[in-house]
Amino acid sequence: MNSFSEIIRESGADDLDDILSIYRDLHPDDPVPDSGLADRIYNQILANDFFKILLLQRDESVVATCSISIIPNLTRGGRPYAVIENVVTRTGMRRQGLGSKIIRHAIGVAEKNNCYKIMLLTGSGKEATHRFYQKLGFSGADKTAYTIKKAVPEPLY
Repeated sequence: MNSFSEIIRESGADDLDDILSIYRDLHPDDPVPDSGLADRIYNQILANDFFKILLLQRDESVVATCSISIIPNLTRGGRPYAVIENVVTRTGMRRQGLGSKIIRHAIGVAEKNNCYKIMLLTGSGKEATHRFYQKLGFSGADKTAYTIKKAVPEPLY
């Protein structure tokens, strides 16, 4: 039986390369920002108290991630709401419960922040993906999501 050391933590100053690497598993055809732009964006993320990138680390490797935004709100008695995005498990590490672990952790972050709801959108049409999120407590029946997707612009540098 394999014994792994696993931790889930917020990303820190030294995690940008691991994050960019795991995001390639989510969108392999996306343009990669140059290092200067990536550093500027990542520094904005680290300075934002309402946006966190969570990392699941197994031994010394980042194997899963998701981001969570805690959105201040003037409805619902002033309680915030949360949005979970960019849920990724490394391709070779899927179907081991890692995605469930990091999403449950994100749900805990939302609960600690007294969020009245937690939203998650997926662009996947795979029934297995929808079942995965439903098993974690998400419902596709409560809300209807609409998006406007813009073409990926040229890099900002």
